[in-house]
Amino acid sequence: MTKLIQRDLQQQAKEMSQAARDKITGLVRGLSPEQLSIRSIPKSWTVAEVLEHLCISDEILEKPMRQAIAGARADAGAPLRVWKSTLLGGFIASSLVNPRKVKTPKVFEPSVTPRGGVLEAYLQFDHTVMQLMDEASQLDWRSIKIKSPALPPFVPGYNLGDVFRIHAVHTTRHAGQIERTIAAM
Repeated sequence: MTKLIQRDLQQQAKEMSQAARDKITGLVRGLSPEQLSIRSIPKSWTVAEVLEHLCISDEILEKPMRQAIAGARADAGAPLRVWKSTLLGGFIASSLVNPRKVKTPKVFEPSVTPRGGVLEAYLQFDHTVMQLMDEASQLDWRSIKIKSPALPPFVPGYNLGDVFRIHAVHTTRHAGQIERTIAAM
């Protein structure tokens, strides 16, 4: 990945997330509850399960993000500084960009029955992440660390910029999965 200043990372992550959200909304909005639950590809998630997974992923990280942002000090120069991914954050984002299947950590697996109104829940969680990104725009994303709930406590965390980048590539990856699942119906 080429070096980005934090402001450009924010813009890219927001645009990527918005495009994925629009794609998901366009694909899913007209589906019936029955269609959301069709397992059209064997051993793959239903559309509802993919949406539930996206909800879980954002829900689990929301509280640590809010706490980290609330505890950080504003830094007027941060938006113009070069942002650098952590080793862990870069690895996670790269694995999500790669089209190969990735094993989902247990903590992020969808429940047996996805919540009712799962599309609306996903849209709300995504909106919350975008709001947190805006709230954090004057903070130094490199210095704010967050631990992954999927990893043991001794594993170093990743930075806030990683969280926002991972959110964008993760949502984009699953927008493609939803598209393939619907095409197979």
